[in-house]
Amino acid sequence: MDCWEKWSSAILMLSGALLTLGVLAWFGLDHSGGGGFVSKVTEASGAGATQKTTTTEYSDTVIIFALATGAALLLAGGLYGRLRDLTLGPLKMGFAELPPDKQKTLDEAAKQTIEEKTPGKATPDLVASAQALARAQLQQQYWGPVPQPPEQTLQLIGQQAATAVLSSSGIDAE
Repeated sequence: MDCWEKWSSAILMLSGALLTLGVLAWFGLDHSGGGGFVSKVTEASGAGATQKTTTTEYSDTVIIFALATGAALLLAGGLYGRLRDLTLGPLKMGFAELPPDKQKTLDEAAKQTIEEKTPGKATPDLVASAQALARAQLQQQYWGPVPQPPEQTLQLIGQQAATAVLSSSGIDAE
């Protein structure tokens, strides 16, 4: 990991630890009389000095949310070097996508190898399978926020993926 990635990882882990431990400390310090996160308000009104005490106990949902968020930040920080995308409900953030020109090189290498080895037999399914396998092999070899493999490596990975797809599908390569 480079310097920026190390700092990002450290910030995520620190914020997760502070959130988790902060909530636990707050809950522990404020845990009085059997209820946590209690707020009491006393009001005196009128000539008879009638006192009214209102007690509010906050939901456990706040505690659970803060602890889960802190734990998620700790995990994200700890696994930052291998994190490719983060999905939170409908929100999806990608971190390690290949630049479009390198993705095109990888896909073209797989497609070209399929077409060269099976003239006239290359189907869109074979090409799609080879491209998917090439992406998976690339992710295994180059993990990190933004992989930057050289062109020759991309072509080699594409060729190897296409050859593997052809051999597993039982098609004779010419």
